[in-house]
Amino acid sequence: ERLAALDALVKALVGAKGPIAPALLEGFYTAGYESRHLFEVILGICVKTFSNLTNSVAGLPLDDEFASFAWTPDSKKFNPAA
Repeated sequence: ERLAALDALVKALVGAKGPIAPALLEGFYTAGYESRHLFEVILGICVKTFSNLTNSVAGLPLDDEFASFAWTPDSKKFNPAA
């Protein structure tokens, strides 16, 4: 239940790029998380976004370990409902 609340919140934040339903926040807090956890989640999303954008602009290659996960135009788009 706790991880499901975290999963739902992260997918909503990433998928909506910000605004999320108050019920998701309530579920997050009811699952035992605190405001500090919410900001840690937001920070994690920020760091990952910054890293992705920086690597993309700089044209850095993926590490060999992640090559099989490389995005291509034919890749499925992120689906926060999945």
